[in-house]
Amino acid sequence: MKEIEIKWVKSAIKYSNSEYGRLGKWIVFYLHYDGTCPRGENKPWSLTTYLPYKYSRIGRFEDKKSAKDYAKKMVREWLVDANLWKE
Repeated sequence: MKEIEIKWVKSAIKYSNSEYGRLGKWIVFYLHYDGTCPRGENKPWSLTTYLPYKYSRIGRFEDKKSAKDYAKKMVREWLVDANLWKE
């Protein structure tokens, strides 16, 4: 079975450190550096989703790679639940 591929595109906002995750032509994720991270918490990357029936703010992550891995897992589960993907 073909692997799900999320294309990550840098944001066009000038002073922003963020990326949009696209699945085909639809934006399904937004990953950004959150400067409001509480003191002592080492999870500055925040992930938000635009998938229907999912919480919009997913959570904080230590680095981009772990956030992107979680996004890939989440979109796979969502597609399987919607009967749009077979594992």
